[in-house]
Amino acid sequence: MRHPFEMLLPNPRAGRGIVVLAGRQEDWTGEALAEEMELVAGAAECRRREFAAARGLAHEAMRRLDMPLRPVLRAGDGRAPRWPEGVVGALSHASARRAGGAWAAAAVGRTDAARGIGIDLEWAGRVEERLWPRVFNGREREALEALPAGEWRTLSAGIGFAAKEAFYKLFRPLTGRWADFHDATVSARGDGSFTLSCEAELPGIPPVLEGFWARPAPGLVLCLLVLPEKGSSLPAGLPPSSPAP
Repeated sequence: MRHPFEMLLPNPRAGRGIVVLAGRQEDWTGEALAEEMELVAGAAECRRREFAAARGLAHEAMRRLDMPLRPVLRAGDGRAPRWPEGVVGALSHASARRAGGAWAAAAVGRTDAARGIGIDLEWAGRVEERLWPRVFNGREREALEALPAGEWRTLSAGIGFAAKEAFYKLFRPLTGRWADFHDATVSARGDGSFTLSCEAELPGIPPVLEGFWARPAPGLVLCLLVLPEKGSSLPAGLPPSSPAP
């Protein structure tokens, strides 16, 4: 089993309260528990692999947080993960793309460090310009169109998409509400951070959130949003976990 990519985070409180890991699915499928795999017993093999890998990474994150190994099952809606008591987190996966392989990711924290966590993996090149009207609002499209064609423009589009997916995974369990891509505005920065502004007021969620991005593999974007618990904090402007362009 290879060592996973770890997104570097500051201590939200005394001790390490949040761990964010990503890895190739093929390296982590064997780490899922039998009771977890029962949930996808009738699914296609590719779905079973991505499901198992994300939970394998979640178990590794729990170990790094000195938590007992417990299953990550499903919430009442049948889609979102149901975390054990005292644990908050989010999972993601990205299907295979050329030589990049299929990846999975998990962000896990203690509930005394975070009220909510959102994470998403995305191959930046898949967020093609023809998709921009569906994903981005007018301000975001103008900002992307103003960038010269090249790596940072492609990466910015991927960060914007993944940040919005991470935002949904953060606020859906807290509010019970659904969201549209245009409900948030994302501005990416080259230092491994981004700003996400909510277009509508959401109970208990600040109108502006600071998030973090990294590249576990060439072309692959990992975005993270954390809503800290009261008394803890995550400063903006983190050093990136991988080189910025």
